[in-house]
Amino acid sequence: MQDNAYLIAVSITIFITYLSLDSFSEINITIDNSDKFFHSLAYFVLTMSWFYAVEKSHSILRYKIVVAFFVFFFGILIEVLQSSLTTYRTADYYDILANSFGILIAMVLFNRLLRFYNSI
Repeated sequence: MQDNAYLIAVSITIFITYLSLDSFSEINITIDNSDKFFHSLAYFVLTMSWFYAVEKSHSILRYKIVVAFFVFFFGILIEVLQSSLTTYRTADYYDILANSFGILIAMVLFNRLLRFYNSI
């Protein structure tokens, strides 16, 4: 699994980018504030995938901070792109807050989940 970790992390990043920028006009769904849960979940998974991809080659605290930093700014970039490249999406500060929550939870839980995964 570790050999494919970078490929998985890049794939998740591309998938989240696609989900964030597509209009989904053919699907008739109403999105209210419940989408904040999905933002948190997506950025939790994204952060965890990048943590796992780089965890063997970097010091724990340093890589977690660097990865969290880049994932956070990726989320801001996506919000800017939604606002500037699309007419069907808008930037939302609450999305950035929800993304940050997912990143924070990943930072707190990564080592515990990795130990559990390695013990299986």
